[in-house]
Amino acid sequence: TQNLPRSSQFTTWPTDSMKTELHSSFIIKFSTFALLVLCLIAPRATAQTGFGSALSFDGVDDHVSVTPNAALDMTDGTIEFWVNRGAIVGNACLVQNRGYTLAQTRYSVHLSTTAIGLFDGISYQTVPFASAPGQWYHVALVCAGGNTEVFVNGSSRGFTGNAFNPGVNGQPFRIGATYDDSGSGTLMEPFAGQLDEVRIWNVARSQTEITNDMNHPLTGTESGLVACYRFDEGGGTVAYDATTNHFNGQLINRPLRVPSFWAPQITLNGGNPLTNECHVPFVD
Repeated sequence: TQNLPRSSQFTTWPTDSMKTELHSSFIIKFSTFALLVLCLIAPRATAQTGFGSALSFDGVDDHVSVTPNAALDMTDGTIEFWVNRGAIVGNACLVQNRGYTLAQTRYSVHLSTTAIGLFDGISYQTVPFASAPGQWYHVALVCAGGNTEVFVNGSSRGFTGNAFNPGVNGQPFRIGATYDDSGSGTLMEPFAGQLDEVRIWNVARSQTEITNDMNHPLTGTESGLVACYRFDEGGGTVAYDATTNHFNGQLINRPLRVPSFWAPQITLNGGNPLTNECHVPFVD
């Protein structure tokens, strides 16, 4: 084979400036690719950070029980929580201050597939709300002046027309189930799904206060906050109250702690991608 000059066998060796240009081009292209991958697989950080775990209830007998305390017997006040329902049946009980008979009810908050309601031991009154399974919603019930306004994701859904029952005191506080009217201690209306950031206030909170605080954990020292259950213990059978009141609850029949988020929805062409991370409310 004929020996050719080196210049005929190979292209010209790249100069230092050419190397720098090639290196810069590679970095730019690689960074663009990496950013695209992150956008596709990683949830965006939002104001809803810091929610560690939620409590998952089986819809059979799971619940949380808190020893009666006068501080939980509010006349005016606010009950709020994040809820992600499963296949609930009837009017599932979410939060209640109630004994073993209907007449021993100060307040009892319930959710069906079409409404949110408050039972006061006398009447059960609701506001329309068609929830979807597998979606997180923030719910707040604000009782003041003999009426209760219901907020979902910070927006008012109307008034129930009833209020907390001031004539009933000293009953257990429970999350996730209640008891029937027989006095036998038989569970009824169990909730199937997940609950998180259950907060009890002895003040009627404004719409602005609700929306300002619903997307982040509280310190536990906020004025008017009576109890706050985050369910972030990581294990054990105690749901700790984050306030200095320490109204800790016992996990009965082992409701499970689960991550308080779900996989994001991806939108590539139009819209806002990666919006369904921790507690982003579903708009119905």
